[in-house]
Amino acid sequence: MGHVFIVHSDIRKLCCDAWLLPCDVRARPNRQWLEWPPGAAAALPPRELPGDWHPDGRRTLKLAGWPAGHPQPWLTNVGADRLRGLDWFIAGALQFIDAAARELSARGASGGPRSRPLLALPVVGTGFGGAEALAGDVVRLLIPALNERAHRHQLDVALVAYDEHTFAAAQAYRRARPDSWPELPAPLRSHADRLAGLAARHELVLFLGAGVSSGASLPLWGELLELLARGLGISDAELAALRRLDYLDQSHILEQRCGGEDILREKIAAAMQRHHYALGHALLASLPLTEIVT
Repeated sequence: MGHVFIVHSDIRKLCCDAWLLPCDVRARPNRQWLEWPPGAAAALPPRELPGDWHPDGRRTLKLAGWPAGHPQPWLTNVGADRLRGLDWFIAGALQFIDAAARELSARGASGGPRSRPLLALPVVGTGFGGAEALAGDVVRLLIPALNERAHRHQLDVALVAYDEHTFAAAQAYRRARPDSWPELPAPLRSHADRLAGLAARHELVLFLGAGVSSGASLPLWGELLELLARGLGISDAELAALRRLDYLDQSHILEQRCGGEDILREKIAAAMQRHHYALGHALLASLPLTEIVT
């Protein structure tokens, strides 16, 4: 089944398949949403909106013209045009989930580096939507609704809180429910509780390898070495022989072939350039940690 994750992050920089871009009844987002990535301000909604676009009808629309290489935003009207109940904001979020899930299914999206697709959305209505003072009530209604949709569409959902107050409200709701991780058996739940206690007491150190970045399409060690080797023009026969060596020996040979350590560092840096971080990065960065070992 799919799962709902809660992260404290900037939704525009999270590596996902699609994300909810809040807008008003005219399908126009607040300008702060278009400050990143470069070129985002040029991606404007169509001059003629669909005929069924209405605050009480269709409220989500795939935004065309978003900069290439960045997750796809869906304009979703969650800016109340008048006094609205909280259910109205939740309904807009669910419209986005349903529409994005149908689109991903139609084009056979596999989730990229993840085992299933990932959709992301902010805590709707708590910014310019008019429900800022009701963040706790919004998450109380939103999280169960997102859980149902994640299970129905077999995908993951990231509920992204930008400010600490909203993040704390979402986490408080999650902690109060014993069924938040139904896929974890009792031994793993106990282990997770123990690790959470260590983190809360600032006694936890993360030990991370390259795999933590695979969700952002960054290469693992073997993939990075092969990428560097092909960039240096190494033949398939040489590459097959190279794979039989351990990673350190492969690195040493590549360093010699490219002309020194400094050039190798530049090539590695170029191969590791990304504009977005993975869900795992965002989750781990939310922990109260001061030390990381890699």
